[in-house]
Amino acid sequence: MKRLASRAESTGSETMGLSAGSSRRSGALMAVAMLILLAGCGAAAPPPASVAPSPTGTDDGQLVIYQAVYSDGVDIGRMRFDGTEAERLPVADYERWHPRWSPDGTLIVYDRWYPREEKQHIAVVAPDGSGDRFIVECVSPCLAVEHPAWSPDGQAIVFAAVTGQEWDGPDMTCHLGVVDVASRDVTYLLSETGCGFSYMAPAFSPDGTRIVFKRIDEAAGRPALFTVAVDGSDLQQLTDWGLGARPDWSPDGDWIVFMDVEHAPPFGQVHLYRIRSDGTDLVKLTDMPGTVTGDVFPRWLPDGSAILFSRCDGGFACEPRIINPDGSDDRQLVPPFGSQVHHLMLQPRSLSNL
Repeated sequence: MKRLASRAESTGSETMGLSAGSSRRSGALMAVAMLILLAGCGAAAPPPASVAPSPTGTDDGQLVIYQAVYSDGVDIGRMRFDGTEAERLPVADYERWHPRWSPDGTLIVYDRWYPREEKQHIAVVAPDGSGDRFIVECVSPCLAVEHPAWSPDGQAIVFAAVTGQEWDGPDMTCHLGVVDVASRDVTYLLSETGCGFSYMAPAFSPDGTRIVFKRIDEAAGRPALFTVAVDGSDLQQLTDWGLGARPDWSPDGDWIVFMDVEHAPPFGQVHLYRIRSDGTDLVKLTDMPGTVTGDVFPRWLPDGSAILFSRCDGGFACEPRIINPDGSDDRQLVPPFGSQVHHLMLQPRSLSNL
């Protein structure tokens, strides 16, 4: 009952998430093919210089990584914070999705996707494209692993997984897992046999004691944000059912920023919200013009002074933007470029001279 959902969603972004419906198995590949066809020829064009002033604690030399659609598939790009030196990582024979910086800025963790095999794994790569290697290789009985995020000390990575002999089989189980980076040993914190509930887009708290994630009630088709202790105990619900996707924890641990829904409803929009880590003080951060479908994939700057996100028009144009934590000063980071540029994340300052 779970399968990789179609990656092309109505926000003009992507989902790649674990979702209900075995009929979506072939839909994932078809969606990726459509992304590539519609993306046009050639790689994403370099953006013009930044139009947003650098927030406190950043400099224009720091790297921003992002995900984009290129003529031959989805991959990771990098640029300076001021929008210069935009380039794709060296091309590989697989696609790279959902990039996240390591805490020290030396590595990028991502989903490695092999379209012909309809299979993805978790891997890491250096910012220059070197040292690309598996961290979690999805082999039987693994059916899927995705959405990796680092622990604050860089020693572990949390991710979502599905295991079983076959999709929709009696032993299919959804997991929230953690892998030790050095040993590559995997521990499952939460497991749901039958996948009545599934897990998506986890992120560690800054102190490393809890994990926030999207939990999906598959029967009702409703998501909500939850947190859990790193030993798998003390499961707590943060948002009402029907609210919560792609969470990211603020560096001070006080706030979680997120999208209200994964997919824009018919004639609707996706907005950004924030909520305290104890589930109080829900605040809506963005409102968009009627032609805009979604504000998607928010990521805090390392110093917590602002939030990066993409504003998408429902097609393939996504504008990199930046906003203050209280929702003020919503502004363009760089003018739109390329196709489906999102999952923006600023490099930790230690390697800003790369």
